[in-house]
Amino acid sequence: MKKIMLVALAAILFQACQSDKSGNQAFRVEGKLKDTTFELLYLEEVPLETNRPAIVDSTRPDKNGNFTLKAPAAEDRIYYVRAAQQTYPLFAVVNDSKSIDVEFKFERLDGQLSPVYTVKGSTASQQLRDFSFRLNDGMRNIINQRVGLDTNMKKGASDSLLRSYQEGILTQAKSLYTMTDSLLNAKEITPSTYVLILGFYQSAASNPGFGLQGFTLEEIGKKLEKLGSQFPKHAGLAAFRKQLDQEIQKSKGLVGFAAPEFTLPDVNGKPIPLNSFRGKWVLVDFWASWCKPCRMENPNVVAAYRQFKDKNFTVLGVSLDRPDGREDWMKAIQQDKLEWTHVSDLKFWESAVVSMYNIQGIPYNVLLDPQGKVVAENLRGPELSKKLNELIK
Repeated sequence: MKKIMLVALAAILFQACQSDKSGNQAFRVEGKLKDTTFELLYLEEVPLETNRPAIVDSTRPDKNGNFTLKAPAAEDRIYYVRAAQQTYPLFAVVNDSKSIDVEFKFERLDGQLSPVYTVKGSTASQQLRDFSFRLNDGMRNIINQRVGLDTNMKKGASDSLLRSYQEGILTQAKSLYTMTDSLLNAKEITPSTYVLILGFYQSAASNPGFGLQGFTLEEIGKKLEKLGSQFPKHAGLAAFRKQLDQEIQKSKGLVGFAAPEFTLPDVNGKPIPLNSFRGKWVLVDFWASWCKPCRMENPNVVAAYRQFKDKNFTVLGVSLDRPDGREDWMKAIQQDKLEWTHVSDLKFWESAVVSMYNIQGIPYNVLLDPQGKVVAENLRGPELSKKLNELIK
């Protein structure tokens, strides 16, 4: 039962960053809408603490489409201008100057209306605008090349023609990577611009249809070291780097690290902290009553438990059952003869343990030593008993 993976890095890449350059001055966006109308516009700031856009100002454009949005910006950050009833922002700006002028409209590109805007008075905002347009143009070219390739394959076109389409896709993908890499290494880039440009590109690279080469977590870490030396007092950049370090650790797995602590209610509602099992070997087993592979794996866990339960070993079952699944959870424990402690907050994939343990699918487990350190993970079938035989004397 594989869970659709939430790309953690993508979440942190779209954060707004803070800078130590701007000082305590008001930030103003002077804009004009051309050939389009919106009744209400919002200026949204993305707080680092929540990673969620927060509205800091709103306005109604006048009959000519002119509008002004303001924010008491103390530090360099990313701001979105979004229209009411719209899910996505119209455009993004950076408050690297006191006032920014923007002209916005929609144009029809490849049969679809796309946002187009010009920006003046902000170098960082201009960088964002130019990059986003070039990235979008490149992705459209790749899509058109793929359509041409698929069409001609169905027609039985010559190998040379098909190769030309494939080479066109590869050339465009390499060009976008080179452009992004060059911009991220530019001396004049600010932390906030860096993070958003990286986020735009990594989001596109996560779509296999574009064939873009994404930056690895390690590559991003090295780039951030260089940027950190330029902005040593940049609070947002420091927070970004901390979260990246956590993602790098997750990508390497939990073996060798202390198990993340949690407390969840047992079948009677009593809070059970993980650290209450210190002093024992413990298998933290993540499962759910609705998960057929989990239920098929349970006999192996039962066999290991009965073999080693008198040798300072136990199991802690952590269920990812749904909010309305309590009865199914209780029934599965009885049916599968799971004789150990069970806990669950019955929050399905919203359970806090999912992100803590970077769980991408269940069944999944981690084996802890008596000090609470992870010594193995994802032990399935006979591998569980084999590992316990190695460790428990």
